[in-house]
Amino acid sequence: MLEIRGAGQRFNEAGWALRDISLGVAPGERVALIGPSGAGKSTLLSWLNGSRFPTVGEIVVLGQSLHRLNTSRRRKVQRQIGTIYQQFHLINNLSVLHNVNAGRLGYWPLWKSILSLLVPVNVPHCRQLLDQVGIGEQIYKPLTQLSGGQQQRVAIARVLMQNPQIVLADEPVSSLDPERSRAIVDLLTQLCSDRGKTLVASLHTVDLAQKYFDRAIALKNGRLLFDKPMAAVTSQDLSQLYESQDQD
Repeated sequence: MLEIRGAGQRFNEAGWALRDISLGVAPGERVALIGPSGAGKSTLLSWLNGSRFPTVGEIVVLGQSLHRLNTSRRRKVQRQIGTIYQQFHLINNLSVLHNVNAGRLGYWPLWKSILSLLVPVNVPHCRQLLDQVGIGEQIYKPLTQLSGGQQQRVAIARVLMQNPQIVLADEPVSSLDPERSRAIVDLLTQLCSDRGKTLVASLHTVDLAQKYFDRAIALKNGRLLFDKPMAAVTSQDLSQLYESQDQD
């Protein structure tokens, strides 16, 4: 489903954010991307959804090398990748319904996208998805009236509306309290498992990664420190990962 081949990212005078990264993700895997802040987790996810190309190396998604595709073909591949962000990336001045429908904008012609802002569309499907994430009764509410945890559920429903093969989550619960974080990660992993979707999520809480994910990819100082089944990750691995980066 996903493959990174010898990739690195250099940001001008800032140096290398990531380097010498090679890994693959199989269909249906639940992969946690872990590591200290600044280790390169968000940059790696941006490679996988095609929003950034590495300085060197190659990113292959669904058998397609992203940098070799023209814009039209790349967008077709990107429709199969749904991304959930730390800051939700929702539209505050629109309703929950409109935000969920935004997951279909990549498939709709311009006229339908404009019409959807004026006349409610896909209401039964939207309600079904919102019911699945536990907030079906909020469908017509302005987004600003929802709590942070509810807004993250809207973001998940939007990705489900997109119906991608691959779901990427970039620190999806870092702005939530521990109880809501557990609920959101439990919901996200369960929905992806039920629908057979591949999930790669960066997490700052190792306990959540260990409880809900099958595999750990650990980054430190922009390099791959380890890549192993979650059950095989030891306390020594985690100590090495989170000790002061100046010691590495």
